[in-house]
Amino acid sequence: MVCFFINSIHAINLGINPSKIDFNGEVNHLICKNFSLLSSQPNLYVFGEDKWSSNKNSRNIRDYTRNSSNFGIEIKYPKQVQINDRKIMDLCLKTDKSGEYSGVLIYRTNSTIAIGMWIKVESTQDKNTNPTNQLASITGKATSFAKENQVPLKYASPLIASTLICLITLIILVRINSQINRLNI
Repeated sequence: MVCFFINSIHAINLGINPSKIDFNGEVNHLICKNFSLLSSQPNLYVFGEDKWSSNKNSRNIRDYTRNSSNFGIEIKYPKQVQINDRKIMDLCLKTDKSGEYSGVLIYRTNSTIAIGMWIKVESTQDKNTNPTNQLASITGKATSFAKENQVPLKYASPLIASTLICLITLIILVRINSQINRLNI
């Protein structure tokens, strides 16, 4: 009796295109872009997850440990995918505050094979809802707007001056009114 043991070796090619994707948009606006997953094995199932980092310039995958919700990012993409050669999909996201964010989208097989794509997000405040476009009030918003939004002094000075003039006028009117009330008693 002769026994033959045949060990078969299977190689799987898994790819993602592009390897880096940039999103530029306004806060609370959904932005979508296409990407492709490629596989040499038919009917390959992969599972996706996204991870984010506080270090926006890092390319070390170990820095990417946080969830999108930690940064106020809502992200949508297929979590489970069956690939036959090539699969084109949408990656959509929106942020709830302005800033720059770095993430990675990783697709894994049931084995140890994984592929990833870097995600860069730059989100800006919508011009219509920007607080610097709103009127400054006597409560000191003029100075806080200038500090928070790094408004140059030449633009902030008229706001601060007009706020101070209104505040001084109000104080004078209150004192005059209290003196008139004392005389009438």
